[in-house]
Amino acid sequence: MKRRRVLLAKGVVTGIQFETLLDDGLYQQICAQAVTQAARVAQALQAAGCELMHPQETNQVFVALDEKRYAQLSARVEMSFWEQLADGRTVVRLETSWATSNADVDALVTLLDAG
Repeated sequence: MKRRRVLLAKGVVTGIQFETLLDDGLYQQICAQAVTQAARVAQALQAAGCELMHPQETNQVFVALDEKRYAQLSARVEMSFWEQLADGRTVVRLETSWATSNADVDALVTLLDAG
């Protein structure tokens, strides 16, 4: 592969992709929807009394959930386990994407209000 410059060609293509994404704020435009939806998720979690572990600045929200809330949400919401705190709460990561709709966030808000 090295002799035929295949690795070099792959590196050039990857570099062009990143350069295109970073030109003229394209990456920020593509990600804006996900970050906006994550902010809504973070606000809803805080309004429900949950503690954010880090300020929400990207499309990821890290939140500590008590056992009851964790069981309630994990049955209906896809999330990533992050860590178990000494006080029994579970820290999870919730992520949004370009495809996360207002209806998706509204459904999460409804779940939080029901709990």
